[in-house]
Amino acid sequence: MNTIDAKLLARMFLAGAKNLEVKKEWINELNVFPVPDGDTGTNMTLTIMSAVKEVNNLEDVQMTSLAKAISSGSLRGARGNSGVILSQLLRGFTKGIRDLEELDAVALARAVDKGVETAYKAVMKPKEGTILTVARGVADKALELAEDAENLQTFLEDVLEEGRRVLAKTPDMLPVLKEAGVVDSGGQGLMVVLEGAFDAFMGKEVDLTFDGGESAKVVKITPQAEADIKFGYCTEFIIVLNKEFTAEEQEKSEEIEKNTKALEERQKDLDQKKNELDEIIEETKQEEEKLRDKAKDLETKIEPRLLQSFKRIRKNSRNGLGIVYVQRDACGGCFNKIPPQRQLDIRSRKKIIVCEYCGRILIDKYICDYDGSMQKADLESAMEAQKKKGRRIKKSEE
Repeated sequence: MNTIDAKLLARMFLAGAKNLEVKKEWINELNVFPVPDGDTGTNMTLTIMSAVKEVNNLEDVQMTSLAKAISSGSLRGARGNSGVILSQLLRGFTKGIRDLEELDAVALARAVDKGVETAYKAVMKPKEGTILTVARGVADKALELAEDAENLQTFLEDVLEEGRRVLAKTPDMLPVLKEAGVVDSGGQGLMVVLEGAFDAFMGKEVDLTFDGGESAKVVKITPQAEADIKFGYCTEFIIVLNKEFTAEEQEKSEEIEKNTKALEERQKDLDQKKNELDEIIEETKQEEEKLRDKAKDLETKIEPRLLQSFKRIRKNSRNGLGIVYVQRDACGGCFNKIPPQRQLDIRSRKKIIVCEYCGRILIDKYICDYDGSMQKADLESAMEAQKKKGRRIKKSEE
């Protein structure tokens, strides 16, 4: 037999749980880490018994329903550190098998590895030398042998043997175990479950009647053990999401998704515009540097007295302009009217003339019109305006 179907897997799970229930007191006696309170066997049993009830209630055992029963049952019944980790191992394992009809060596190896991955993620600070280490040793060996496994029985025997070997090394990883002369209780509990499951796989008759998983007797803690306890409580939370997802919530969810996409698009546009603006700013900075260099060069060619006067005028002006054009018979800085004679003096360009109102230097707007194009354009514009005025007068006379 080289595959395991849902019915056989269910029997193997129940056999593993039964084996744990039978040996829980022995596992309790091994419990010295993380808290020597003698309840590891009890907590693991209570956890797996919750899943057993779910499995026993299945009318039609299929891989999907079996996976759901084991996962949800163990999660709801999880007790203590060891129970929570066991529930996560089972939860991850069932994720790997729920969509399959039968399990071969490869499928089993991947599912076990998924269980280990899930359990490690559930623990904030995983500690080696515990149930996690044993589970990882089993998973690594399974992945190593799965591809070349020709016989499922041999494969399972080799994987179990590796689990026992890793379990035997846990005292070397945790000094508290070595001091007490025991292996890790959680790791031992896991191996008890796996060995019980293997017995069912081999066809061994197993009594699958359960006593309800009553609590074990109270174990007295020695004064020395009490002194080593740092955390006295194990706290678990179960969040039940049983609220119906209404049409209104669905609509809002779709609206949020739509708005999120729109926001992402706007963000992309914003980033693009920002990049364009950064490029323009960089180009402007480069142009500004060139103009500054040019200004410094020109300053060397101007009389110091005139340059000082220009800087004083520019400093006192509101917009930083020390030189302005004459525009429409007015100063281009303060816009006060300039007398005609003063405008003629400005056009003659024989001396520096300043505005008597704002103190800015006034220049003819054609001073930089070296080829006469500006003056020509203004003349043509004036002639065109005169023609339009003449046509309007003629039309009105008619």
